[in-house]
Amino acid sequence: MNKSRVLENITNVAILLVILLIGLSFYRNYSQSHRPEVKVGDKLKIPGESIDKKTLLVAISTQCHFCTESAPFYKRLVNSSKGIRIVALAQESLPESKSYLQQLQVPINDVKQVSFMPIHISGTPTLVLLNDRSEVAKVWKGKLSPSVEDEVLRVVECGSLEGCN
Repeated sequence: MNKSRVLENITNVAILLVILLIGLSFYRNYSQSHRPEVKVGDKLKIPGESIDKKTLLVAISTQCHFCTESAPFYKRLVNSSKGIRIVALAQESLPESKSYLQQLQVPINDVKQVSFMPIHISGTPTLVLLNDRSEVAKVWKGKLSPSVEDEVLRVVECGSLEGCN
């Protein structure tokens, strides 16, 4: 009789643990899917920065393989930029982020260490175009297709979402 009671208690504890793990999984999925996303019209404040001209924010991570794969595109972006400031944002330390960009041979000199959560950037790579009032004009997320890369390049070459006139 004692053995059956012990077995019943072990089974009850196991059931409670499974229910707790399932609940935690649902909570994580819910909280991640309901995280605010940066969107057109938002006003962004980058700590220690005042945005007074069109700026392209490039949110990267040293752990992001899509960021690494996008390095040739980022080089073209920097080389094509006319009148739009390009700033790399990373959550890692400045030395680590700058070293990463140097390794990739991406000549972005303006690198900032920021937390992505307050500015509603949920993943990398993310590109955010800001106007001269720190308002989001356009957002591109993830590894970009060649046609979307061309769109971003036209924006930085011309300084406008409408393209070159």
